[in-house]
Amino acid sequence: MENNKTSRRVEFALSGLHPALFLTDVDEYFICRICYFVVRTPLACTACENLYCKECAEKYIRIRGKICKYCKAELNLLELRKFPLKIYSQFTLFCENYNHGCRFEGSIEEIRAHIQECEFSLIHCSNPLCTKEFLLKDCTFLDLRVCSLKCNEAVQFWNILGKQNKIDYIKFFWQCLDAYKTKLQNSIEEESKDLAETGDEKLKQIQEETEKLRQQLYEVKHLIHNGKLVHSVWTCCKQEKYSQGCVKI
Repeated sequence: MENNKTSRRVEFALSGLHPALFLTDVDEYFICRICYFVVRTPLACTACENLYCKECAEKYIRIRGKICKYCKAELNLLELRKFPLKIYSQFTLFCENYNHGCRFEGSIEEIRAHIQECEFSLIHCSNPLCTKEFLLKDCTFLDLRVCSLKCNEAVQFWNILGKQNKIDYIKFFWQCLDAYKTKLQNSIEEESKDLAETGDEKLKQIQEETEKLRQQLYEVKHLIHNGKLVHSVWTCCKQEKYSQGCVKI
């Protein structure tokens, strides 16, 4: 029984607008009697004039019946009267995607229009096998709203299942194979190019070092000590026994 109550509370939650988004304090009158947030698309009970979000009211009536939660009278709903509607329309608030980075602010109507295209909206990958969420601004495949090339191809295949013939399936997978083949070839070519460039650099380095050694060997072959070796030191240059000669031949 307790689980049933919990599930109902969860179903009603978060239909309204969070009070923290508003730039000014909101009067208690504009708080939904179901979700306890600022009403979204407000409707008023004709008996007590307490407000409900339209979405909250529809869910409440479906589950609990057409009885006002506050006054217990039959729940008949009307749009706001002119004066409270005027106050409601003048509220200013931040976009609901504030915590995701959006800093847009405006009236409730402006926010309603903005949220439809807000690039900071959190969306679910449309691939039914994927559970990833990401911001709209980070979506590469806007048409299908998927998170990756793999999911993009999966959704394309999903879309043709059940409404196309086998020829279309074959064509689609043929295109996938061609795409992966091209991608693999490009990857191999890039890696081969990098390896070739690295090999050329190494070869050039070895050739330069070999040439330096050859020059040093040539110089050593044509240099001698013209003094005497006394106690392992040459008298001509005071260098050690196995040092390079000091006089050209």
